[in-house]
Amino acid sequence: MAELRALAGPVERRPGSRNPETLRSPVGATRANRGAPPGLDAIRCGRGNRSYPRRDVHTRRVTQYLCDTSGLVAALCTWHEHHDRTRTELQRRTDAGETLVLAAHSLVETYAVLTRLPGQGRLGVDDAIALIEANWRDTPVVHLTPAQTWGALDQARRRSLAGGRTYDVLIAVAALKSGASTILTWNVRHFAPFADEIKIEAPP
Repeated sequence: MAELRALAGPVERRPGSRNPETLRSPVGATRANRGAPPGLDAIRCGRGNRSYPRRDVHTRRVTQYLCDTSGLVAALCTWHEHHDRTRTELQRRTDAGETLVLAAHSLVETYAVLTRLPGQGRLGVDDAIALIEANWRDTPVVHLTPAQTWGALDQARRRSLAGGRTYDVLIAVAALKSGASTILTWNVRHFAPFADEIKIEAPP
């Protein structure tokens, strides 16, 4: 099995145990994101509406960013070519007081990727869930309403985005809904259609 490491440190396996041990202090987990931001899931947008309101003005403003699937997978897999750079950037943003948010689609897609990797890199379903939970169980997750999902599909149609690019639209719409200032990704080009609405950055 390829060596995998949760953001807080190595994943240890005990004889007869199927799950990695839960780790204590994952990168990206700050005091600010140990609960969902107030009002995050209360935002509503009409079908096709491209306006995504920020959180309530009375809520303390915290810089938020969204890390997409490519970043989450790179952060978890020590053998990944972008592993070290991704972890360093997540830690830098945490130290700077930024709050990580996740798109529901990215969370599910990360599980899918970890359990379908080729060869020894593939994780069993129990291990994949345990690894993801050890790092992001308390991180705010942004869900789209039915109306927002229809709006995302309409955006994909209007932007002539098809196939797998449709999932990038869902992630971008979730980032806009959350009020995030940046999408952190290794697939910058995939999110280029949204560059006029939100910053798209790769770890340096």
